[in-house]
Amino acid sequence: MANLREIKVSRQDDAGIEKRWFENDFFDLFMWLRDAQCIHLQLCYGKPRHERAVSWREGHGYFHDGVLSNPAGDVVAKSSILEAGGDFDFTRVNGRFLQESQALATPLRKFVLEKLHHFALNGPTHPDRPPRIKVRRDGFDATSAPGTNPDTAAL
Repeated sequence: MANLREIKVSRQDDAGIEKRWFENDFFDLFMWLRDAQCIHLQLCYGKPRHERAVSWREGHGYFHDGVLSNPAGDVVAKSSILEAGGDFDFTRVNGRFLQESQALATPLRKFVLEKLHHFALNGPTHPDRPPRIKVRRDGFDATSAPGTNPDTAAL
């Protein structure tokens, strides 16, 4: 288990919105901030094989989705097909995030943990919402960083 580390985001599309990306071998944390306040976050977990995400957006609430897994013998790759809902193993995810986020700034870490705990207790705001059609890493192009290949970091 490795601490989350920040990946420098080279593509900041929207003036006034700062994008931040933290990752390790299990998590990707994507954040959108306006005036240093988080307005949207996605915590992707279970990568690379069983990736799922808890999302929160200001004014919209919570959502959970994931990549469909391939049943045994299924030769059609489903790694880019997202499904809505699914179980959220909050004990494992929240506990692991607590351990692996120790290097994050305390206010940021506390904010994400509060959102995770709220989701664990209350579930999604829109449980019937269809899954997103874009891969989470869209728009989060990485600059070269230690241990990061800029050609594959946004995959």
